[in-house]
Amino acid sequence: MLVVVGVGLVIGNTLGGRTADANLRLSLILWPAAMTASLIVAGFVAPFKWPFLAAAFVFGIASFANVPSMQMRVMKYGKAAPELAATANISAFNIANALGGLIGGAIVDTSFGASAIPFAAAVVPALALLFILSQERGSCVAPALSQPAPKEAML
Repeated sequence: MLVVVGVGLVIGNTLGGRTADANLRLSLILWPAAMTASLIVAGFVAPFKWPFLAAAFVFGIASFANVPSMQMRVMKYGKAAPELAATANISAFNIANALGGLIGGAIVDTSFGASAIPFAAAVVPALALLFILSQERGSCVAPALSQPAPKEAML
């Protein structure tokens, strides 16, 4: 099972990089939507061995396909301090890992039990998608804070 998910992760990272290079905005929208859908499907097919294995593979693809486009977006807006931007992005991933365990544990403690985890988890990329859509709506204008100050202004 873990090997199947792991292969999905590798494929997802590759596909995510290609789609982010081709069209960053579309990639930022496509992969969170795919992750939400894959989690919902995984929740419905969890009782069935082979369909769940296929859903877990697709989840692996969708979850790691998000990474390159998020990293590219962070680097796009953090040109003035690229190391800080990259570090902040990795820190956000670590916070998400911790919150995933916290939220998953809270869901298991409810009357819904472990079978509700994929459905609860689907809320996170769905909210992220809404946030991305709200941010990308105004992305035609370059952010002023991410642009380094002209050298003549610094004199």
